Amino acid sequence: MDKEKDKGTPRTQPPSLHQLTSAITEIHSSVQENCTEISALAQLALAAVHAPQEHHSQQALAHALRAIRDSADLLAGHVKVEARRVV
Repeated sequence: MDKEKDKGTPRTQPPSLHQLTSAITEIHSSVQENCTEISALAQLALAAVHAPQEHHSQQALAHALRAIRDSADLLAGHVKVEARRVV
């Protein structure tokens, strides 16, 4: 695959310090927020697995796992967009 097409329009000059700082700050914020969400969802999934049989819900576990997947995908996409802004 052509790397220039994958990156979009090639940058003619390097990003400014402000652009890099802004991108890093945005990425850091997104990572912190999404990792907190993923951790909470994983705790929910673990609770569903360890619940007594009469309270065990495959549906709750499946919902938590889908939410973890969606949150990870969202985070990956956001980081990719932010990185491309300065690359």
